[in-house]
Amino acid sequence: MFWLTYLVLFAPLQWLSSAQLNYMDLYKKIAKVRILREMEFNKHVYETHSKASLILFIDSDSDENVRTAQDFDALISRLEKWELLLSFFVFDCSHKNNADRCHDLGVKRRPELRFIGDEGAKQAEGIKFKTTTAQKNAFKSLDPKDVLKVLPNLMENYSFEMNTGVNFRPNEAAFRTKQVFGKRNITHLAVVWQPDKSTLGRDTILELLNFPVHVRTYNEKGAALDWGMDGKNRLLAVIDRKGHAVHLVPREATVEAYVSSIKELFRLKGHLPAERSQIYLFRNIPNVVLLNDASSFDSLHQPPLRKASLVLFIDSTSEDSWGIANRYRMLEIFLRKWQRLLSLFVFDCAASQAESCRALGVLQLPELYFICATGEKHARFSRKLDSLDSSSIQSELQTLLPNCNFDENRTGVHFQPLTDPSAIQRLFGVGNIEYTAVVWQPPNSTVGHDTILGLLAFPVHVRILTDPQVAAEFGMDAGHNQIVLLDRHGHRVHLALLSKHEPFIKSVTDLFQFINYKPKSSINNSPYNYF
Repeated sequence: MFWLTYLVLFAPLQWLSSAQLNYMDLYKKIAKVRILREMEFNKHVYETHSKASLILFIDSDSDENVRTAQDFDALISRLEKWELLLSFFVFDCSHKNNADRCHDLGVKRRPELRFIGDEGAKQAEGIKFKTTTAQKNAFKSLDPKDVLKVLPNLMENYSFEMNTGVNFRPNEAAFRTKQVFGKRNITHLAVVWQPDKSTLGRDTILELLNFPVHVRTYNEKGAALDWGMDGKNRLLAVIDRKGHAVHLVPREATVEAYVSSIKELFRLKGHLPAERSQIYLFRNIPNVVLLNDASSFDSLHQPPLRKASLVLFIDSTSEDSWGIANRYRMLEIFLRKWQRLLSLFVFDCAASQAESCRALGVLQLPELYFICATGEKHARFSRKLDSLDSSSIQSELQTLLPNCNFDENRTGVHFQPLTDPSAIQRLFGVGNIEYTAVVWQPPNSTVGHDTILGLLAFPVHVRILTDPQVAAEFGMDAGHNQIVLLDRHGHRVHLALLSKHEPFIKSVTDLFQFINYKPKSSINNSPYNYF
């Protein structure tokens, strides 16, 4: 009888697929990164001599992509300053058209990060290199510290000079300044004495790639003498286009001291670019609103609050803005499933807004705050979150959101237990909702809260029961019948608990799939293929 009623009630409804994350979207959101396909692999990797390639080989159907995309995003934010010399790619080995390439390159474990430099040029010329050669250029992890230890050693063996003017090899003879200043928009030449078995010159080159200066290294005294250097007291010189030279004395023989000396000279000459706002990086993040001043921040959080807020306080002139924007972009993707309850904002503390941020108690940047209303009087609750890591923030928000007091008439969300069974019917007037799930939540359990958050992107309201007498009104008991799905006509279906890891969520989504249910509208721009 149950199945007959079940089929009569729900057979006309259409298909709803189970929730799946499109992992490739995570990589597409990382700035400076290109998704590479087999048909264009040779063109962008082997036939391009101006840059070396850093390629992340992945399996797009692996759950590890959530963490891998975050790690790669963090890594690229550190390497972005070297984009003059490096191209960044992602290559999906699980795609049928790409599998042979991964096999030929000996990519056995995924994810795997590879550097392809001179051997790529040789491949383009028809010179085959051994698989083991490419494997030697594989990194053990995506940790920026590990990559930055190895990557410069690989880059210094690649010839970039033809297109960029960058040359890591020490010069054995003096050269005319015209040979250098003809490349790029270069105004100055820095000449560095590099002792044997030192990487001082190479590292100085890498740190100054974004400045209008070429760096040349010497370790032969004869050639260095032509620039007034002696390998003892005169170790660093800066020459302009007219041949005028200034000898600098760094405080110590480190790349940080050499770079600092050169930058100070540029600052005196007025050649250092002024600090530039990079707020545009945040303006391009979907579903993120920029707050213009302190008044807009205050007015945003006047009761009653329909949603909770995540507010990222930044300094848009910071050198880290690019990496911070990328991490916030990644966070927005993960939190989009909760957009019925959560809005994301950015507040720029640079320049004129610095005092406003100090008044708000924001001292270190970037800082991320969670804000919502609690209690009947809608008191504002604020909590500083310690990182921009998507996983840790999701976990913390899963605890914080149930403590907020949301506008039930506008969101249809209520985390407090249901006390009046007749209130269920009113829920169908909120949004384009056709179903309500009633969930039994035992003492000291969060199963009801977790089910609400897990089904926010679905067209279903969830209500929590903790009173056995109220539960009995729905034909439920604490032992077996722990979840009931109702439609707007009062029809009920009792569901079984199918997954201990996603309490009741799988029970509801599997039912929707079975009855071919498709809502009249869905969450726009969602990376999750719910419908």
